[in-house]
Amino acid sequence: MNLRLHVFALTALSACSVGAPPEFSAGTSWAFPLVDPLANDLIVTPVMINGKGPYLFVVDPNVQGMAVDATVVHDAGLETDRGDRLRDRDDTDQRVGRFEVEVRGVQVGNLTIARTNGFLVPDGTYNRGGRRIDGALGTAIIKDSLTYGIDRDRGIGLLETREAFTPPPAASKLTYTAMHGKHAVEGTIGDARALFYVDLGRVENNIYGSVGDGFSIVEKATRTVDYIGSPHTFSKVAIARLVSVPSVTGHDVPFVPVDRKSRRIGSAEAEVSLGLAFFKHFNIWGDWDKETVYLTPRHGLTQDTKVRIERWGPRFAQCAHLGCATVVVGDSSATAEAPSADAPSADAPSADAPSAEPPSSVVLVTIRRDAETAASGLEVTIAVEGANGQELLLLVANFPAGVDQLVQHLPRQLAGVAMTVVDVSPFPHRCPSGPACVEVGTL
Repeated sequence: MNLRLHVFALTALSACSVGAPPEFSAGTSWAFPLVDPLANDLIVTPVMINGKGPYLFVVDPNVQGMAVDATVVHDAGLETDRGDRLRDRDDTDQRVGRFEVEVRGVQVGNLTIARTNGFLVPDGTYNRGGRRIDGALGTAIIKDSLTYGIDRDRGIGLLETREAFTPPPAASKLTYTAMHGKHAVEGTIGDARALFYVDLGRVENNIYGSVGDGFSIVEKATRTVDYIGSPHTFSKVAIARLVSVPSVTGHDVPFVPVDRKSRRIGSAEAEVSLGLAFFKHFNIWGDWDKETVYLTPRHGLTQDTKVRIERWGPRFAQCAHLGCATVVVGDSSATAEAPSADAPSADAPSADAPSAEPPSSVVLVTIRRDAETAASGLEVTIAVEGANGQELLLLVANFPAGVDQLVQHLPRQLAGVAMTVVDVSPFPHRCPSGPACVEVGTL
């Protein structure tokens, strides 16, 4: 079988301009902090708009300009053009209209943009995992004259002019071919040859139209948001046992089947996307001029903690401990100030689940924040490692202002593991129940 599969791609970026975009603040390199970079989820960063914020925005190179929700438009005093609508087709091939928005005073990390164009989306469009997300940054910052880097180890996104960019040492390369405005790389699904595009704006992999041979179907609810801000909910996932592109091989790779007539591209039989989840073990740089995506393996979770926390500037420099928190295992004197963590996703190992066993058969973990952070909300990420250094899971502690201690019960079989604070953020997410919680995350 000669399967020709296509992947919904990065926005087509021409190679006709050089240097910094004229609307950008001066420089050749701009960095912005990522919120929860170790979660292997969407790329999220704080944004100031017209002196208001910070708001949380996803970074999606497929979005034209930027998307802003109604709350931001109101709070930041932005103007919308209600007389005409931008119209485009969404992931399900439906025509969708969006009001235009003139966005002023955009600040992302050390980048400022005086004025750019955007479109209006309803409140809650991009919300994910208990986190309010107010919009999406697209070609407003991801320009054709720049390279775009995602460095989860350091917890930053990076924009550089072509003249300033140097490929990471010993990086693997995905060289793509521009095809009908998309960026194609060759690979395989199982034993079948395939042609892929890389989508750095979404976590999920998508398959459009009918699902062919080589996939198994499982029931799993998934919510995605496409490049024009249309949310979609799906009930099934198609699993491919083996997917390979140069330098990256994935096993049991999930794809979300999107009910839309497949658009043939050349000899393609289907369209398929590879999202951020497929590249979760790598830091990523896109060089549109060289038609190349560079990949470097991510480091261990405990290796870059200091430099990762420094992305927030001096905010956490005065804490008594690195990461502004300590972890105590087996402290029976602690009292829980938050409910136990919710069960992790179905993909997590069974040992990750919070225990319902009696106290004698569980390990008590107490997480205490440093006093220097007591006045504000805080999110602390903790790596749990086995005796052989194997990374087992993540704990994410969400502290509201005024709460200085949280408790989590873990199964007794995790006794003797090492627990290390590996990240901290001033942007805690909303807990499933109550203002504070410790949740179990997957790697």
